Amino acid sequence: MNAATSVEIIDMPNRLAERAAKPGGLTPDEMVRAGLAAIAKHTTRYQDERRKDLDELKALFARFTYAPSSNLKLLDDIRRKADDLRSHATTFGYPIVTAVADSLSTLAERLVATDASTRLALEALETHVRALTLLIEKNITGDGGAYGGELIAGLKGVIDKVAVE
Repeated sequence: MNAATSVEIIDMPNRLAERAAKPGGLTPDEMVRAGLAAIAKHTTRYQDERRKDLDELKALFARFTYAPSSNLKLLDDIRRKADDLRSHATTFGYPIVTAVADSLSTLAERLVATDASTRLALEALETHVRALTLLIEKNITGDGGAYGGELIAGLKGVIDKVAVE
């Protein structure tokens, strides 16, 4: 840069902050409190939906066990139900449910892609469904601590053995 070049610094106003601080607008702290209140308000409804999704997942798995080798549609339905369970779990304080449901979704997706509906695959699916049942019925929140990490690592190992990409 030579001496003849000048630099102009433009200070852009923060219009969002200006509007939020006006009468009737919310401050950032108030917005956070409002968001947390909304989550708290919907927690009971979420727990009811989560239990309904778990019941539907268990029913799908029970149907799948009767004809696992010929029913890729049911396997894909299991994947979708796992996605339903995963979708809001972290928002409501259940990241361990998110992780296990994600693992189940990954397993089911790989099984559909490879058409690998073996006895071992059935046992891997059952392990995931049982883990989700335990987590939801015992209302385990957070990441599950040390046991949660071991659970996720174990499920990943199961997927790696059963459903190779």
